[in-house]
Amino acid sequence: MARDAWTDERIDDLAAKQDKGFADVKDDIRDLRSHTERGFADSKSEIRELRSHTERGFADSKSEIRDLRSHVDRGFARVDADVRELRADMNGLQRNMTTWFIALTSSIVVLAAAVVGAGVVA
Repeated sequence: MARDAWTDERIDDLAAKQDKGFADVKDDIRDLRSHTERGFADSKSEIRELRSHTERGFADSKSEIRDLRSHVDRGFARVDADVRELRADMNGLQRNMTTWFIALTSSIVVLAAAVVGAGVVA
């Protein structure tokens, strides 16, 4: 099998093929870099949108929690007022019961004294 001699023309062809191959690789790398940069830019944009959405969600939740806390505080204030009113009513009832107990005891003592004074008890 005869071997072809390397001529200037063949070497130039080989060099041209290599140059084209390197140029193709450079183009592929540029395309990949451009695609990657667009992908990162899209990802950054999506992350910013997600962050913004999350921050709005947290702000809404905080607002709802503040509203709920205010509502609960008002409810407890009403309960506290009702308990104070109930205590005042119970204190008044206790005073009335004490007054009636003293009046009843006094009446029984007076009645017993009257019975003993009248000589009804033998």
